[in-house]
Amino acid sequence: MWNVSRCAVLAVAIVESVTAMSALGHNCSWSDVDGGVNDLVSALTVFDDGNGAALIAGGRFTSAGGLAAANIAKWDGLGWAPMGLGFNGPVSSLIVFDDGTGPSLYAGGSFTIAGGLPAGGVARWNGHSWTPVGQGVGGFSVSSVDAMAVFDDGAGPALYIGGLFTEADGQPASHVAKWSGSQWRQAGGGVNDWVRTLVVHETTAGPALFAGGRFTAAGGFPANYIALWNGSSWMPVGGGLGNQVGALLSFNDGSGAALYAGGSFTTADGTPANRVAKWNGSTWSPLGAGVGSPVNALQAFDDGAEVVIYAAGIFISAGGAPANRIARWDGSSWSSVAGGLTRPLGGFTTATSLAVFDSGRGPALYVGGTFSAADGSPANSIAVWSCAGQCPADINGDGVVDAEDFFLFLPLFANGDPRADINGDGLIDANDFFAYLGQFAAGC
Repeated sequence: MWNVSRCAVLAVAIVESVTAMSALGHNCSWSDVDGGVNDLVSALTVFDDGNGAALIAGGRFTSAGGLAAANIAKWDGLGWAPMGLGFNGPVSSLIVFDDGTGPSLYAGGSFTIAGGLPAGGVARWNGHSWTPVGQGVGGFSVSSVDAMAVFDDGAGPALYIGGLFTEADGQPASHVAKWSGSQWRQAGGGVNDWVRTLVVHETTAGPALFAGGRFTAAGGFPANYIALWNGSSWMPVGGGLGNQVGALLSFNDGSGAALYAGGSFTTADGTPANRVAKWNGSTWSPLGAGVGSPVNALQAFDDGAEVVIYAAGIFISAGGAPANRIARWDGSSWSSVAGGLTRPLGGFTTATSLAVFDSGRGPALYVGGTFSAADGSPANSIAVWSCAGQCPADINGDGVVDAEDFFLFLPLFANGDPRADINGDGLIDANDFFAYLGQFAAGC
């Protein structure tokens, strides 16, 4: 029978021989998320339903980790689980919102049934079951809620939705609507076409809700694919962008908060900008040479070196160099994220969603889409990018894996601490010990 003393005796010589190799620091790698899901992941968020924080994945799939799951599932760091009866159609947006009764998870998409009940594209999870939020949206043969944000327009925080719809609760609402707590209401006339993304960003006049998508007018005035709502009226954002906007991110790179946009455009306010651009409050500017094809998601993440922007989409190049569906912008240049995301056997490949989640082993970047490999290793439609300081072998989180980490790991292993469950199988045994030694030797 294995115990900590026997494992320690066996390992001391190994530790001495690999310590120099393992002190690499900031080593990042891709890994699978417990078998992933069997089709598209289009939305990711983090929610605690009372049983601990979990990563929520929504999309168009019927199984997660080999278990039946109707277009939505949660992963708690140990395994996948379905969420009630799920939905009869795809989920394309997720958000956590507190309506005064405590935080709840809201899901949007093109579904008409949630948890077995009629729901027009938007539903609420109470931790046990799904309920509709009003009558939902309509106006198209297939209407959808594709974006969500929580914005305080002066009357308190409220849930806003965007998507492909012209009515909400049976009343006019052109692609944007606000939940009052009892019914959906339009937002100042809305916009004239599909809204794909919403984000709150600070302006000189205070916080505003920014919308991006396929529209060319907002509140009845010209607005090229992006506009802001200040709680009472819509306004353009400079000269706008040259084509669809699929992702928005508010991020401060140290020079002040700025709004970043990703999509299928190649110009920003008439200036060349390949699918990614930055708004500083007065002008648009490109991010280097940009990327080669549309961007679907943007996310800030501390990968051990610094907090940077990750972009995900359909592209296979960034900054003029190969980058498979995901790339990293450090403020001055683009770089690939190892081998990125691929589908070795062929088929449409894209990355559509990004989120940061701490499964108990430190924050890591999760990406969803339609792919079957991450850096060449199997990963079905969802993968995790974890780095030194966020990996199990770096116990003290200092960005370097060395003997100090090993001797911190020993009591965790001996006491059955969850952080010692290196292989994530729910058991703490010799397999975890040797898995730790392997990661220790590799520097992660």
